[in-house]
Amino acid sequence: MPAYSYKEAPKKGLFHLDVLIEKQEDRYTAHCLQFDLVTEGNTIEEAEEMIIDAIFEYVTFATENNLIHEMFRPAPKDEWQKLSTSKPIKHIAYDYADKLVSEVDLLMAA
Repeated sequence: MPAYSYKEAPKKGLFHLDVLIEKQEDRYTAHCLQFDLVTEGNTIEEAEEMIIDAIFEYVTFATENNLIHEMFRPAPKDEWQKLSTSKPIKHIAYDYADKLVSEVDLLMAA
């Protein structure tokens, strides 16, 4: 699946996001690597729901306030390195007010 930076995205504003989910003792964290957003939950499903909500709010705020060019703040390199050993969980596509579409891949860290 191709990954797009905002400048390379097709006209509608397609961009790809990777979310890394990790077990942390008795909780799960969800980390959107392109935006460096992190949420947590008691279950994988709760962590997934929380990060999707956070991404939606983040993108909505950026588009409504003309801050799309500042939206991408990649996570630290060590977080990206975890992707190579992660296992895909789910692929989701979202449409933000017919302006932007994001493809979100949820992956479980090894």
